[in-house]
Amino acid sequence: MGADSISGLEIVRELNVRYGLNLESTILYDYPHVGDLAAHIDSLTGDVVATGATFLSSPEQHQVPLEQVRTGIMDALAGILHLEPQDLDAELTFQEMGVDSISGLEVVRECNLRFGVNLDSVVLYDHPDLDDLASYIATQMDPSHEQGSALRDGDEGALRFESQEKRVLYHDTSFVDMRGQFLQGLAQSGDNSSGTRSDARSGSAPLKAVPLASLTADPTPAAGPVLLRGSDHPRGGARKLAPGVRSQKSEAAPPLHSTDGDAIAVIGMAGVFPDADDVEEFWDNLVNGVVSMRPVPKHRWGRRNGSRTYPDTIRPALLRGIDLFDPLFFNVSPIDAEIMDPQQRVFLQVAFHAFEHAGLSEDHLDGRRVGVWVGAGMGDYQDRLAQGNIPNQSQVFAGNASSILPARVSYYLNLRGPSQAIDTACSSSLVAIHDACQALRYGDVELALAGGIRLMVGDSLYMQVLDAGMGSPTGECRAFDARADGIAMGEAAAAVVLKRHADAIADGDRILGVILGSGVNQDGRTNGITAPSPSAQAELELEVYSRYDIDARDITLLEAHGTGTALGDPIEVRALQKAFSRYTRDESFCHLGSVKNNVGHTTMAAGITSLIKVLKAIEKKIVPPLTNFERLTDKIDLDGSPFRINTEAVAWEIPEHSRRVAALSSFGFSGTNCHMVVREAL
Repeated sequence: MGADSISGLEIVRELNVRYGLNLESTILYDYPHVGDLAAHIDSLTGDVVATGATFLSSPEQHQVPLEQVRTGIMDALAGILHLEPQDLDAELTFQEMGVDSISGLEVVRECNLRFGVNLDSVVLYDHPDLDDLASYIATQMDPSHEQGSALRDGDEGALRFESQEKRVLYHDTSFVDMRGQFLQGLAQSGDNSSGTRSDARSGSAPLKAVPLASLTADPTPAAGPVLLRGSDHPRGGARKLAPGVRSQKSEAAPPLHSTDGDAIAVIGMAGVFPDADDVEEFWDNLVNGVVSMRPVPKHRWGRRNGSRTYPDTIRPALLRGIDLFDPLFFNVSPIDAEIMDPQQRVFLQVAFHAFEHAGLSEDHLDGRRVGVWVGAGMGDYQDRLAQGNIPNQSQVFAGNASSILPARVSYYLNLRGPSQAIDTACSSSLVAIHDACQALRYGDVELALAGGIRLMVGDSLYMQVLDAGMGSPTGECRAFDARADGIAMGEAAAAVVLKRHADAIADGDRILGVILGSGVNQDGRTNGITAPSPSAQAELELEVYSRYDIDARDITLLEAHGTGTALGDPIEVRALQKAFSRYTRDESFCHLGSVKNNVGHTTMAAGITSLIKVLKAIEKKIVPPLTNFERLTDKIDLDGSPFRINTEAVAWEIPEHSRRVAALSSFGFSGTNCHMVVREAL
């Protein structure tokens, strides 16, 4: 509605004065919607009925009807935000309404005056929406309190507010005008654009594309802003969880308990990849050997307006539709969505679909100890905003901070576990999954979402990799091949839902795979800060196998880091051969692969991309081919080793009475390494 931390304070003050309450200044953060706040106020006020001036003097009236409290708060908000009450969406939080730290103080002051309460200046942080705040104010009001303004003639029994001059501490007219256009647009821009957030959730008010240029005087970002499209795009159009998804809400989160083992179950997954809008399409591409590195398409990296041209050797593997997002479905205003890093938008959608795939509804997750770990780094969207002359507002800062990316998921679903962005460069997402597994093992959370994302809105990262001498001059990844000439860059976003294995079995969850164990270490001092260490890699692999009682001979698929560099690939294979030699002398039993030959190096999302490949291979019992491979480099010798390379899709055969086991690695150029072992479920 536009209520921020300042106007939120004014709302609290107005409610305290109006209803004779003593709401805390942070109340709007606990009650972020009009309905929640009104219900809370109703629970506080007993049987007193408030009017705009006085409580009705009738002795039998002792409670303020909740709807009247809500109306009073809305009236106060409208005055502070310079809007009409009907232009405010009661389903939004005060921050989403436009209440900032300055106007929030005005809101609190106004509430104190109107309702005769003494709300703390930070009450909007505890009660962040109308329903929450109204309910809280109702508990704080003195039934004998009389309002400071009088009932209008003929308005007996109605809650009215006397018009009064408001003291505005800070007022940015350009922002208010823009916000007013947006709110009026919601009410007037189309036949079905007046739906509330709950309408959007139920599917009764399908959203249409909104021309963002009509919402703001600022020019559209050069990269192409979010396209507000609803059900016609593949990721943001869902209005309800799929049929059969659990929707019951638990009364309370069950107490955490000691685990029966260290195994972690994967119970859900989702992702978007080059040439693939979901995991199934991604798997089909892998099995069919699709290579997604291609010349820069016309709609990316500034090519739309002809400002950039690229040679065909610049071949990123890019996602489709990163500008597609349904903001109101995720309780994000279109204005905020436009200036959000697409990484935040895309991962929010991926996270939603991962929980959906796990059979977990929003109600089931609400308020539970669910953690979010995401491999993510600072994107380059802010550069595009600057090119589009978008002012560097506070929304730009939050919308482009990597730390906010996992918080978007936690905020939207009201998750109460840790919410962390992990940046160890190329190993980020696998480290994020490892950290999530550890939190589950230690009992810090009961459920976890872990994954990673990398988008390249502009060409800066690609060009930096080339300039550093790490990138492939031909734009192709050829891991383990004699033609390998460097890294090829790609985009991806994916996530998995994790649960303690024993709990997943007890709850009857579908188990996609079991993470037996994982570990993280550091290269330490090498011959350069970004140079890999074969000894550190081998030590890590041996440590994981030893700690989790894993026999390397059982591993029959090895999804390597495999970046296609002349130095890194031989070092990685050498370390693996050293680690496996401690367990077996058997030869050619383990398939060696690298998904980077298909989709390039997705950096922060590399580990989760590899894990999704492994999980699908386990499900399908097929080992995809290593594409872009012709001849093994002479720097790698697989003769007499456990490893072999298949250039066609083959059945994943294992000995009778055994299960499929895979290992995967991610090595950051920061020197942070991660290794993980995944087993087929029973």
